[in-house]
Amino acid sequence: MKAQAKLIALIMMLVMFSPFAIDFYISTLPTISEQFGQNGSLTLSAFMLALGIGQLFVGNIYDKHGPFKLVSVSIAVFTLTCITIYYCETFYQLLALRCIQGFATSGIALSALAMVKDNFTEKEGAKLYGYINSMMNVAPAVAPLIGAWIFELTGQWQILFIGLAIYGITVFPYLLASKDAPKWKDKTQLKADYSFFKNRKYQHYGIVSIFSLGTLMLYVTIVSPLTQNELGFSEYNFSFYFGFVGFSMLLSGIIFGKLVEKKPLEYLFCVGQLIVATAVLLSAISLVYAHFILGAFLFFCTGFIFLIASSTSLMLSEFTEDTGKAVSIVSAFQMILGAILGASVGVSSLTLSQSFLLVLVLYLSTTVYARLASK
Repeated sequence: MKAQAKLIALIMMLVMFSPFAIDFYISTLPTISEQFGQNGSLTLSAFMLALGIGQLFVGNIYDKHGPFKLVSVSIAVFTLTCITIYYCETFYQLLALRCIQGFATSGIALSALAMVKDNFTEKEGAKLYGYINSMMNVAPAVAPLIGAWIFELTGQWQILFIGLAIYGITVFPYLLASKDAPKWKDKTQLKADYSFFKNRKYQHYGIVSIFSLGTLMLYVTIVSPLTQNELGFSEYNFSFYFGFVGFSMLLSGIIFGKLVEKKPLEYLFCVGQLIVATAVLLSAISLVYAHFILGAFLFFCTGFIFLIASSTSLMLSEFTEDTGKAVSIVSAFQMILGAILGASVGVSSLTLSQSFLLVLVLYLSTTVYARLASK
């Protein structure tokens, strides 16, 4: 039991690498742009792209060697790139280092999710997935505020990456303490087998998992311009609302964790569908009464926790091996879809509210398809 508690603590620490690396320095992007005379947002795009592409490669490494080697090397590379960024002198050095950092983070992020499946039962895993997604989506509400406060005190955006390096170093003792977990050992007997693609649950619930995170990334992309530019929110009001939605996601994860002990995953999946259906209704009303979009965002984020936690657990429920490859494929497409949806907003003739409604309808449709096709 003690070893399991250590493993849970480690998994929670690992899942925070990605949101911290994205959101911790996001408030300093204008400063980076001014210093180098380049678009600082490209450093964020480079990290996200490498994070997505990296998922396609690290799954095989996880399945062959187990998580300990993959996580150890990934954290070491992540930490070293953070320290190197502090001393980089050109924008292209920063861009290259962020790409390397994204690849390293892909190994950490994938291992955290795959370790849940490899070390816990289906019910325990679903509960953990709920907590994981809650934590990952509270981070964007907290990390930028902490990063902005540190930047205001020091006047250096580079110091934020030293903070990330310290976080990486802090995780190592927990990594060593969890080394005796059942699935830490090498699995060199495995071959490159992708027959898991034929698994119906993996296919159907994997689509839901992909659309879940893709839709969430669209929400993150549009929530600031929509609330501030169209609804007239001040920066303070936006921060309060964004934080409130983040807190609701954390609360949803806790509620999901309690319910999963008593209810089947399929039931909780349907609960998520009903919540997202409410978000669709509110989003449609917002086309006439603009402020209803605030309720649509809130209900979507709440339903998101139920759907992604249950769908991730259901899609992996019949796996005994190949967990790393199975997770890597879905994770890669999550990032790709999120990037496409986020970029499409800038070139689409639709308003932000119309774009969100369209994607919500598509998202809800995938959940209906998954339930019908899996029966």
